[in-house]
Amino acid sequence: MEKGCKKPFFLGGRAFAVITPSWRKEYPTEVVEKSVSNFRKLGFRLLPGNNCKMPVSDNDFRRNAEQINKYFSDKQVGAMICRSGGGGALEVIKYLDINLLSENPKIICGYSDATSLLLHLNQRCNMVVFHGPSLISGFSKENKMTSESFKKMFLGKAEDYPVEFTSELFRDWSSGSVTGKVVGGNLRTLALYLDSYSIDFSKRILFIEEVNETLENVLFLLEFLRRKNVFSKVKGILVGRMKPLTKKELNTVKNFVLYSLGKRKIPVLYGFKSGHGKQKIVLPFGIDITVDSDSKKVVYEEYPFS
Repeated sequence: MEKGCKKPFFLGGRAFAVITPSWRKEYPTEVVEKSVSNFRKLGFRLLPGNNCKMPVSDNDFRRNAEQINKYFSDKQVGAMICRSGGGGALEVIKYLDINLLSENPKIICGYSDATSLLLHLNQRCNMVVFHGPSLISGFSKENKMTSESFKKMFLGKAEDYPVEFTSELFRDWSSGSVTGKVVGGNLRTLALYLDSYSIDFSKRILFIEEVNETLENVLFLLEFLRRKNVFSKVKGILVGRMKPLTKKELNTVKNFVLYSLGKRKIPVLYGFKSGHGKQKIVLPFGIDITVDSDSKKVVYEEYPFS
C-alpha cells in the first residue's frame, strides 16, 4: 500500500464554512435560505455568513482565496463546503497559501468547477479531499441519497468501514478489480486544470463525470487526456454520469475509453453517482478505494479522517 495523503480531523462539533471558489449568477434569496435550512436539518453546524462573493475580477479571486486561507487556520472551522459551481476556481487557486493549507488539512467538499480546487489541494498539499455536493446545488432540494451519503461520510465512525456501494445501474465496461486512490472530477474542469498543472496519475483510479456536453465535446476532452498519457498511467477507471448522452452515445464513449487503453486490461466501471445530477455520493480523493467491475461495486476501504 502506497503512502497515504494527509487526512483531515473528524468534524466533531466544529462547523462548516461556506467558500466561493467559483462564480456564477446569483441565486434567489429563497433558494439560498432553503439550502442552508436543509443543510442544518441534517445535523451540521454552518457558520453564519462569510465575506465570499461571486468573483468577477482579480481582486475578487484573491479575496476569496484569502477567505479560504483564513478558514484553514481558524480552529472554529472543521470543514468547508463550496457554495456552488460555475467558473473561476482556476484563478482562485493561484492565491492559495499552499504551505498553510498543507499544515492544516481540513474537510473540503465540492464538485464541478471546484474540481480545480480539489485537485490542487490533493496534488499540491497531499490532502484527502471530498468530491461531493455543494451547498446550493446539493441541498436546495431535499434528496435522500445525497443527504444519507453526506451524513454517512461526515458523521460516520471508523468502525463503519469498509463502506460498500452497489447499484443495478453500474455497468461493467471492462472487467477486473483494483484498489487505489482516486483522482479526477468533472471532465472539462480536469482537462483545464491539466493544461496548467501536473497531476500524478500513476497507479491511481481515474474518476470522470460530465453534464451538458455533446458527444463530440466529451470525445474531444477524452482525446486530450489520451494525449496527456493519462490512460497509460491509471490502473482503474470509475465513470460517473454523462448527462444527457444517450445509450448509443455512451457506448461510443465506452469504446473510445477502451481504445485509449490499448492492450491494457484494467477495470472500468460506469454509473457512480458523484457530481452532476440530483443524487450525489461523496467520493473521497486520497484514500484506498476498490473498484470491482466484476461484482459491480465500489468499496471505501479506509476511514478518511485522522
